[in-house]
Amino acid sequence: MITSTTNGTVKHILALQKKHSLRSEEGVFIVEGLRMFREIPAERIVCAFVTEEAYKTPEVYNCLKGVRSELVSEQVMKAMSETVTSQGMMAVVKQLDCRIVPKKGRTYLLLDRLSDPGNLGTIIRMAEASDVAGVILSSDCVDIYNPKVVRSTMGAILRVPFEYVESLTDYIEKLKSAGIKVYGASLENSTDYAKLDYTDGCAFVIGNEANGMSGAVSAACSENIHIPMTGSVESLNASIAASVLAFEAYRQRRL
Repeated sequence: MITSTTNGTVKHILALQKKHSLRSEEGVFIVEGLRMFREIPAERIVCAFVTEEAYKTPEVYNCLKGVRSELVSEQVMKAMSETVTSQGMMAVVKQLDCRIVPKKGRTYLLLDRLSDPGNLGTIIRMAEASDVAGVILSSDCVDIYNPKVVRSTMGAILRVPFEYVESLTDYIEKLKSAGIKVYGASLENSTDYAKLDYTDGCAFVIGNEANGMSGAVSAACSENIHIPMTGSVESLNASIAASVLAFEAYRQRRL
């Protein structure tokens, strides 16, 4: 059992929690809690850490069968955890390398320089709920394996296809070549989103929280759309805007 917070393994887990570069270099990320742990295929789990108390519960014990695991003290688990209240187990998990092949009749979300972990996590979770086929992120978006993002997805990160791309404008052209219209969320020269037909498939571009889409990305879109609002609010939170658009496309397909 690991009982010291100065243990080398503990220090390594803390570094993985905090450093995007180290997670990328090793191709892993951290998952906390039983709910997400039980959804991960065993072959993707590098190592699990569990407290003695959690290990005694039948559900945790069964989840750890065939998985390399180590017992740690409550103090060590608390030190390694990014949450206020540790859930007694965490795992180092292999990242997934995904390539999205666009298909007509589906909805896609493109994220341009999104920077807030909470927004990205909420978007990934919402994408599963609204039948989004894939989330494409510009290379300068926040790391999807950031612990705050992972927690915010509530497990959806394990089920929603996503891909980082070097050029969002090139990917937009790829979508248009596949017959998929790409709509940029913008107040400038835009159409009311509710007046358009998304049943043949579409892609929505959500820009940076503070600055919106870049000029090049906006110019590459098939059309700009906006969500009508009342009051003095100038814009919506990125995850809320993405939700409104994705669920409208889902509503139209269901009907």
